[in-house]
Amino acid sequence: MGSKERKKHIERFYLDRFQALAGWDRIFEDSERPDFLARTKDGVLGVEVTQLFKDDGEYGSALKEGEERNSRFLITLARAYYSDGGEPILVTALLPNTPPDDKIPYFVRRLKRHRPRKVMERARFEAYLKPGPKTVMYVTSLPADFVEYKRWQCTTDSTGWVRRISREMLVSKMAEKARSLSQYRKSADRIVLLIVVDRTKNSGMLELEGDATPLPNHGFDEVHLLIDPLKACRIA
Repeated sequence: MGSKERKKHIERFYLDRFQALAGWDRIFEDSERPDFLARTKDGVLGVEVTQLFKDDGEYGSALKEGEERNSRFLITLARAYYSDGGEPILVTALLPNTPPDDKIPYFVRRLKRHRPRKVMERARFEAYLKPGPKTVMYVTSLPADFVEYKRWQCTTDSTGWVRRISREMLVSKMAEKARSLSQYRKSADRIVLLIVVDRTKNSGMLELEGDATPLPNHGFDEVHLLIDPLKACRIA
């Protein structure tokens, strides 16, 4: 799956999560600018999906970039491990720094060496890669029918401190996306902005205190906030 396809897959996942939590039941087709389109009795409804991160800044989110690097590393490592004849395992990793790709063969050897003989037993090993803190990996032996199981996890990216969602953060995100409204309206009669906070990731550990105060809509017909997997609410 290429980066463009992966991005659309993630957007679709968040849209489906939003519909489930908000009680929507519309059939959306993939699109670009906006991300999704649905035919309704009132015309074409467009949905633009965007994410909000707790360290959003002028140059994006450093936390999100780190999570994506760790994810790519584990995907590459899993492929290399199974290509080298590795038996089915689940890997749970602590990656304070993403190891370089030239360390992949080293980690493949360590994983094969530490895979427990008994199914569902778990082993642990540490790796010291200079510079930086140690990398820790937990290896769980899986049954043989879990062929090339690759849903490996980085727990470093799923824990962290929680920040409050401020009015300024939401207004800034809405204003940023509103700059493309003229393009969105070429494809749809009504435009909904869906702002996503992914609480399963450190970069998305944000919370909304109390009910969302209605905000200026910045030209959108509706603006919704999805705090996945907890709730969805309209904020403009």
